[in-house]
Amino acid sequence: MEIIVRPAIGATIVTFKGAFDTTAAPAAEKAVREILASGQNHLIFDLSNVPYIASSGLRVLMFALKSAKSTKGGARLAGVFQTVREVMKLTGFDTLFGVYADVDRALEKFAMDSESKVVEGATVIHLKGDIEPDVAPILLEHLRRLFRAAPGRAVLNLVGVNYASVDGLRTLQEAHKAAAELGVDLRLTGVEKALKEAFDLKGLTAQFQIYPKVETAIASFSKR
Repeated sequence: MEIIVRPAIGATIVTFKGAFDTTAAPAAEKAVREILASGQNHLIFDLSNVPYIASSGLRVLMFALKSAKSTKGGARLAGVFQTVREVMKLTGFDTLFGVYADVDRALEKFAMDSESKVVEGATVIHLKGDIEPDVAPILLEHLRRLFRAAPGRAVLNLVGVNYASVDGLRTLQEAHKAAAELGVDLRLTGVEKALKEAFDLKGLTAQFQIYPKVETAIASFSKR
């Protein structure tokens, strides 16, 4: 079985690919232990590529859930096959975990997804998910880390953000301030209708340089 671990904002996503059987369980448990040892206690297990799970696989998931909860964290399951759901139902596991249609749904309310890369001399940061109060401070630290490594220019793409709480909007303001303090020229893109209304209502629109697309934001740097 292939195991892919990647960090999100406020959670760690663990993707399993292949049968979660006795042979695969030791490696899966090792990966979980390493994540927990690093201090990450919010886990999302992507099972969308797991057609079969044995009792040994269920024990690994139970270990992860109990360990995460012991440090006030938690574990969620995403993309569970119908065959795997039936096994979980028979064993009562379906009542212990939050089960979601996909990773995006599992991330909602307590975490966000993020991807960043350098494009034409600018760090482009794609955010996905709602900026809820619990996520906001983690997001701010995440953005600060990216700004410190940015080549002086950054584009924050919010097309995947449908909602920002008051704390979330404040976080975006703080991120803008942090970018300036670090000498990073920041642009925003993908501010869709609902988010734009929140910006306008709080008087934030004029504080940011907002562009319709990532490409136009990147092009604007060369026109300074």
